Amino acid sequence: AKTAGADKLQQLTTQLEEKLAEAQKAGQDLAAKLKTDVTKKLSDLKTAGQQGAQQLEDAIEEQAAQLNSQVTGLVKKIEDVKTKLPAVATQLQSQLQKTLSSAKTTLTNQLTDITNQLKTASGQVKTTLQQAKAELEAELQNILNQAQNESVNIDVNAGTDSGAHVGVQVGTGSGSGSATIGVKTL
Repeated sequence: AKTAGADKLQQLTTQLEEKLAEAQKAGQDLAAKLKTDVTKKLSDLKTAGQQGAQQLEDAIEEQAAQLNSQVTGLVKKIEDVKTKLPAVATQLQSQLQKTLSSAKTTLTNQLTDITNQLKTASGQVKTTLQQAKAELEAELQNILNQAQNESVNIDVNAGTDSGAHVGVQVGTGSGSGSATIGVKTL
């Protein structure tokens, strides 16, 4: 179950990292362009006087509008990712439960075989079979507990100060998680 879950987590995390990297690069490119444009306008201002001042003001307003539009686009990309996450979480949880169910079936069959062997066994063989049965019963109970407490939590938060954060957590019990994978861009 852990291997299947880890593989799915890695696949999901790679996809999310790619989307966040695209958003981050778009923001960096825009910031660089804005800096270049403003620097050029300031240079023009030194030679063009008051007329240059008006041009600079207009250029900054235009760049601000473009920047606002770009930020809106980045937030939308993050929201798009957020919209898709519940379905991914459901799929991941379903796969984990199937894996646990399969393990439960295998152990149950082994227990049945051992129980049948115990009916005719004696001496050291019986003792060995009883030990094996106890171990299998403990493992089966562990799997039943995992299946009962299975949880998959995924969250995406976008903010102007903290940036964008995408996290994926698969855990048991209260959801503290046996594995946590996250990517964050500032």
